Amino acid sequence: MAAGSGRIPHAFSGISSDGSQVIFILDGLPLDHIECDNLIRAALYAERAVVFSYGSVFLTYDDKTHTKSEELVISAGNTARFVQGSWPVLRSANGAIALGDPSFLTGNDPDQYPNTWFLCPNGQRQSIAKSIDVWNHVRSNAHYKKINFSTASSSSESQLSLRDKIRRDFGIDLLISGGYSKSSDDPIYVEAKDTHGADITEMELIKCIGRGGNLLWRTIGITPLTDSTLQRKIETQSLTENEVTTQTTNWYFLRTSSSARTATMPVVYRDNAAHIDFPYDIGWVHYDSFTDYEAKVPGLGYSLLYKAFGINATIYVYKKNGNTVPLELEKARADIIRARGVHTIKHEWEPHHEYNRSSYFYIPSNDDPSVDGIVVFDAGLNFGKIRITIIDDEVRRGMMNDCIARITAIIMGHQTVQ
Repeated sequence: MAAGSGRIPHAFSGISSDGSQVIFILDGLPLDHIECDNLIRAALYAERAVVFSYGSVFLTYDDKTHTKSEELVISAGNTARFVQGSWPVLRSANGAIALGDPSFLTGNDPDQYPNTWFLCPNGQRQSIAKSIDVWNHVRSNAHYKKINFSTASSSSESQLSLRDKIRRDFGIDLLISGGYSKSSDDPIYVEAKDTHGADITEMELIKCIGRGGNLLWRTIGITPLTDSTLQRKIETQSLTENEVTTQTTNWYFLRTSSSARTATMPVVYRDNAAHIDFPYDIGWVHYDSFTDYEAKVPGLGYSLLYKAFGINATIYVYKKNGNTVPLELEKARADIIRARGVHTIKHEWEPHHEYNRSSYFYIPSNDDPSVDGIVVFDAGLNFGKIRITIIDDEVRRGMMNDCIARITAIIMGHQTVQ
């Protein structure tokens, strides 16, 4: 279409589990970008799509060269995984279009990006009820086709082990085999050689399952049943537009090479100098990655990223630099305003100062309603800092406060890993 007409369509597609595909071109609709986003969500919901693709051309501006350029971005995925490609758009003098060399991005968190979150639960964002009416009005212009993949897909799916499915959907290979943890008689076999490896494997598995179901979850119990089997009890919360569903789930594991009697919440990073142990779970958020800044610039310390569905929390620990806690918070606040621009902050609350802790929260002016916060506190020879972002709703605000309290307690030495 681009070569023949000299234009690149703004379009999306969705495929349901029975192979029914809908294709819709969005060009010409009198919708702003938020209304367009909600229309795509509504259409995919109405057509019962389980996978999607979306394409649009974005205009970018280079501050150094002061030039504008176009980029075609196409994303595809489901609720658990996505892939996104970007192509420079090259236009000749006669209007012909060509595409430059692509770059690609893949991830296991489609709920975090505007071009990939269409199938993720949207109860925490604007209601799509009105957009369902819009879709019913325009869907006669959609193109429909049938893809005969359901039978082969179902057969192939049934032959995959849990380990295969985790590797396919999340890109990690866990040392597991055996059952599906439907009961204590159907445990998941954990083949890690030592206790720490088994603890990490079990937590990584639960995190993948939670991410695939867009669940908020936390560990509420670890119980050895025999020398080799154990139960991890998990509380989950599923958010819809109108309600919060809370459930308790038991996960059963059989360790083939280590003892279940020593099962615990694993430590993911140990700061021996500061005597801080960071656990895999901190309340409702779970360990994702570690960054060592100290190795590059002495004094900058390190950070750990923790995530949950709709929550990102980054913990920084670094040497004191002569500032007080309030001044260090003001420096962080100034960095945000300088990076974003004062007009890109929709609302901010006055910084709050306590004896050894200062905090600042604000709502950025972007398309996805969220609340961002910074907390700085005195941690002996170090500063501790938390940067946290949540999709704004009552449930996640409570989880944010719980997360901040737990992180502060861990770094200040008031809490140990059980």
